[in-house]
Order: sequence, then C-alpha cells, then structure tokens
Amino acid sequence: MGVVRGWRGDDPDRGSPLWEETVLEAVACALRARLVRSAVDVLRRDRDVLLARVEGAIGAEVVALQRTVAGGVRSTHSRITSAAC
Repeated sequence: MGVVRGWRGDDPDRGSPLWEETVLEAVACALRARLVRSAVDVLRRDRDVLLARVEGAIGAEVVALQRTVAGGVRSTHSRITSAAC
C-alpha cells in the first residue's frame, strides 16, 4: 500500500510528542489484539469445560429458586387497596 504522498504532510513529525503518542497507541492496540486473540483461542479450546462450569453454576441457582417457589410465596398484606395502586 505504501505512503500516499498527499497525506504525508499530515503526519506528525518523527520524534515529536504527537508522533510518540501515536506510536505508543498503535503498539498498545497490537498488544490488546494479541491478548484478545489468546483469550478467544483459550475459550474455543476449553469450550466444553467452560460450558459445563457455567451450566453447573446456573443449575445450582435454578435449583435454589425452584425450592423457594415450591415452598410457596406469602404476602404480608391480605389484600391490596385501591389507594395502594
């Protein structure tokens, strides 16, 4: 692709604070992209383990909710008045 001559005039001067900031941002972006790629690779590799753990955790919560509902829901008010609505 190369450098577009018309755009080169807009580039910050090499070594200037803006140039250094731009370079550091580019390097940081590349490092973040590598970390994300690594995380996605681990998630894909360990997908079955992750799903089993998540399903186990959610399943435990669902069982607790089912017990609560099975025990019945009681209200401390015997009726709702029109003023409460």
